Amino acid sequence: MKLLSLICCICVYASAAFGVQKKSISLAPKYQKAALRSKLSEHPYWKKILYYQYIQTPFEGSIIDTSDFFLSAKGKKSAEAELQASIAAIFTAPKASMNDHHGQCKYPLRLHFIKQHLLIPDQELPKVNCYKLERFMRNYDFTSMSLVFTSFNADHTDTLLGDILFRLHKREDHQSWGPGLTDIALSFEAAQYPNQNIINDMKKGFFGGLDGKFNLKSYYQKIQEYPKYKYRNLWQYSLNLSSQQIKTLLLTVWEMGENTSNYYYLTENSSFMLTYILETARPDLQLISKLNYSATPADIVQIFHQAPGLITGFSFTPSNASRYQERLTRLEPEQRPLVASVIENPSNEKMSPLLKTLNRKTKGDVIDTALEWIDLNEHNVELKKHINYHEARQKLIATRAKIHRPSRPLNYTPLNQKPDRANPKSMYGLGFISNKINTFTKLNWRPAQSDLLGNATGLPKGTAISILDTEIRYDNQTKKAELERLDLIALTNLRSFSLDDRQVAYLLRAGARERFWREGDELYTEIAGALGIAHWLSAAKIRLWGLAGMQANMELETKSHGDFLTTFDAGILYRPEPKLRVILRGEWAQSIRSSRHLSQQRLYMGKDLMPLTEVRIGAVADASLGNSGEISLLRYF
Repeated sequence: MKLLSLICCICVYASAAFGVQKKSISLAPKYQKAALRSKLSEHPYWKKILYYQYIQTPFEGSIIDTSDFFLSAKGKKSAEAELQASIAAIFTAPKASMNDHHGQCKYPLRLHFIKQHLLIPDQELPKVNCYKLERFMRNYDFTSMSLVFTSFNADHTDTLLGDILFRLHKREDHQSWGPGLTDIALSFEAAQYPNQNIINDMKKGFFGGLDGKFNLKSYYQKIQEYPKYKYRNLWQYSLNLSSQQIKTLLLTVWEMGENTSNYYYLTENSSFMLTYILETARPDLQLISKLNYSATPADIVQIFHQAPGLITGFSFTPSNASRYQERLTRLEPEQRPLVASVIENPSNEKMSPLLKTLNRKTKGDVIDTALEWIDLNEHNVELKKHINYHEARQKLIATRAKIHRPSRPLNYTPLNQKPDRANPKSMYGLGFISNKINTFTKLNWRPAQSDLLGNATGLPKGTAISILDTEIRYDNQTKKAELERLDLIALTNLRSFSLDDRQVAYLLRAGARERFWREGDELYTEIAGALGIAHWLSAAKIRLWGLAGMQANMELETKSHGDFLTTFDAGILYRPEPKLRVILRGEWAQSIRSSRHLSQQRLYMGKDLMPLTEVRIGAVADASLGNSGEISLLRYF
């Protein structure tokens, strides 16, 4: 009798459950029709969580490239088809073994959007247990979030433009840097593949072929991954987001999962994607619409600053190089050579005679500076010396402990390097050129980054990165316009040479430009590279350099006159103040195959007339063209 009663109960329960599931499934068409009538698929937020771009144009569609992200075969191009498929998915009867793959579990943002706009009661939806989603949200329960900008480093292609990530905090004291052991870094990264090289990376980064996806990992672990981390300062900006808005942002990352989108250096990169998902948490911001032609990390920092109330404060953590430089500048000039001496003689008995004339405070400063030098340089040398530095560090620490004075805190913040203070990276300009024979009108356009003569506030000193830098000249006599120069990429790194890190200055350039020989002018494609030495005279505010290299040319019109040239580039850059710059630069090239040669010297002055507006005045001496003068007005946007 008891067994019969139990069987009856099970049957009744199963029948009721089946009835609910059947009812849920039968309700899907009702809400699909309601969505169609209300044109819900045209809602901006629906297209936002599908990663749609180029809205209301023939190119409208999602930037997500993997098909697993979409429930409909037409979902990449049809927001309506994806909405209909999503409604069907959330009403699908769950299977116990497949709960975590149910539509409600895989797409919680879509579920919330559909329920909210179609007014679907909870009791009409099938009950689904989303264990993985619940565990994800439980593990990633954060109280606040910051934007972290890692400064430029011209020694690696993936750090040329700097980088950004979101730092998610589990504590309220996020202004304090600390070790970040409980914090999580959210980034968007290009996938790494075996046998990668700089040429393929640049080709794929500019023209497509790299896959990018979101990544969540320990903040402390993440910042250790940066190549040459010791040279990269970190700027942290606290963001005005509630806990619920952070959860919404994380749900966007959850829905993306392991799916990927094409990763481009200038557009659909980490800066763009992190800004994009921030808008899913705060749709009122409308940050993406403020981007021009590119989305560099520095652009994003500036756009975040323009949003009222979004940034509530900032913090700075110095790189190893900055820490060493700050401690070194605190020493008197005559005390600085002692740093190298104590590194070579770290034991107390050898060090004491070197420091015997110094008071305790200065002794501590010298040893602290030596320890910073070791932190900066130990990974730049071969393994044998690395072991010696390890021993030297232990001896220096032991000697330092006997001084019984705490280390002086590092408190310098280089506000002139703060990325939000830099000019926007896009530029256009209008200029006029005159020589003894003719006059020209010059048009300039550059969608990203900077050159040596620009205002360097907020940018790496001595480094210029120009992308798609274009100059067109219009001959006022013949009424013809010609391409004068198109640099796909031009990179100049004039970091001061030192025996400590053995960093050389270099120049890399690829593009097309018009070359003027004595026989006439020709438009060439070119690839150029040069190495040399640069030095920064900080007291005089002058940077000097000399670079020797090679250049490969190919004449464009006939595809003939391919040539190799030896080159030499030397110059002086004088910056008496941030708003005024003067550059004297000479370039010489000699063909290996013929007597052809180039010789050009330029003197330019750049002056900021007002915010975002610059005037440049220059004189050029060219062995083939003679002398000319020019004036240009540039506008940054």
